[in-house]
Amino acid sequence: VYIASGDHQAVVDHLATQVGIPKDRAWGGCSPEQKQALIEEFQRDGHRVLMVGDGVNDAVALKQADIGISVAGGSVASQLASDVFTTRPGLSSVHALYRAARQVRGRINTSVGISLAYNAIGAMLALMGWVTPLLAAILMPLSSIAVVLIALTQRTFR
Repeated sequence: VYIASGDHQAVVDHLATQVGIPKDRAWGGCSPEQKQALIEEFQRDGHRVLMVGDGVNDAVALKQADIGISVAGGSVASQLASDVFTTRPGLSSVHALYRAARQVRGRINTSVGISLAYNAIGAMLALMGWVTPLLAAILMPLSSIAVVLIALTQRTFR
């Protein structure tokens, strides 16, 4: 986690101390171009970059990042440049979004795993002659139904 801000270094150092980011990862006085260059450098090194911003000066960096998140109360420019924008101010909504995204990814992995296992078992049973084409046609939609039921257990974003 890094801070690249247009604010004065003293303000950035204070914020870094509050949130537990080492001061060597907190840079103040950054221009929009410097923020974009920083993100490009991380990307060249093979990192995926999530950028959180709220100002006009963040728009270029939000666009450059792999995922740009604009927080509520920010500029219209940052919201237009970002991939996602939150409807509540502050970073707690970004953390909630991250947790929800991890849950969704887990549901997707579960769905794919169940579907692959179901279809692999069905294919083996069909190859062994234990499943007739008519029975296979009847059982095949169950895989899709299972995926839909798993998706329905996911809470919506709030």
